[in-house]
Amino acid sequence: MLLETSTRRLHHSTDLVEVLDPTLVARRISQLAATATMMRSTVGGGDEQQDRDQTALPEITPGKVSHVLIDPIAARCFALRSRFADAAPGMVRVRVHPDPLHRIILFDDRYAVVPLAGVGLGGGGLLLRHPLTTPWLHLFTQLWANSRRFPPTFHENSGLTAREQQVASLLVRGATDHQVASRLGVSARTVRTVVSGLQQRYGTNSRMALGFRLAGCGVLSPDGTPAGTAGP
Repeated sequence: MLLETSTRRLHHSTDLVEVLDPTLVARRISQLAATATMMRSTVGGGDEQQDRDQTALPEITPGKVSHVLIDPIAARCFALRSRFADAAPGMVRVRVHPDPLHRIILFDDRYAVVPLAGVGLGGGGLLLRHPLTTPWLHLFTQLWANSRRFPPTFHENSGLTAREQQVASLLVRGATDHQVASRLGVSARTVRTVVSGLQQRYGTNSRMALGFRLAGCGVLSPDGTPAGTAGP
C-alpha cells in the first residue's frame, strides 16, 4: 500500500514538472505563449546567457498582454529597449526592480518556466504546471509591487561617458591597460578605475565578459566601435 501511494505521488509530481533541455526551451516557450492570454516575466542582466535571452523575449507576442520586470543592468540594454519600443502600445507594461533578477516566465496562472540552473535559460529549464506555479506568481506579484515604472523617455544613448566609451572600445579590440593609457594620454591607474566602474555597473567580473555585455546590449559593436558607427 505504501509503495503504491509513493508511486502515485511520484507520477503526480512528474505530471506537474517537465525538464526542458536547452534545445527545447525556446520551442516550448513559443508553444505556451501562443495559447496564453497574459504573460508575466522577469529579465535580468546577470550573465551572458541572459544577454542572449533578452533580445528574443518570446513573451512579447502581438495581441498578448505582457508584464515584464527587468533589473537595472537589463534596463541599460539597447536591444531590450528596442523590443519594448516595438511592442504594441498598452499591451506591454515594463517595470524596473532594484535588485538582480533570474529569468522567470509565467503563462496565465497555468504554467511557469524557470531556469534549471543559473539565472538564465541557456542551461535548460523547468516547466511547472499549476498548482506549482502559485509560489512563482506570488513572487512575481511581490517583485512587481516593489519596482518602479520603466522610464518612457529613457535616453537612447550608451549611458557611457566619452572616456568610458574610449576605454571600452580599445579594450574590446584587445588593447592592454598600458596600451589604452598610452593611446588616450592617461595613466594605467585611470584605465583600471574606468574598467572597474564599468564591470560593477554591468555586473561582470572579467574584461571579456564586459566586452560581451557591452556588445550584447548594443553599447558597442562586436568590433569595439560605438554602436551604430562603422569600424575603422
